Amino acid sequence: KKKKKKKKKYFREKNKLSQSDMAFKCGVTSRYISFLEANKRMPSLRMAKKISKALHKNIEDIFLL
Repeated sequence: KKKKKKKKKYFREKNKLSQSDMAFKCGVTSRYISFLEANKRMPSLRMAKKISKALHKNIEDIFLL
């Protein structure tokens, strides 16, 4: 689980996005992004697609080991 958290945060930071910036791009709250990074929430497929688009990565790169 730590690895997944680090990947999500790593890709977000690599794109120079704050949690607030990321949340705005995806239409959610920064708290939701925080929960995703801490693996306290699992995104829907639709949300995973929005996140991957915002981070310029494939869903697999972000959410799969």
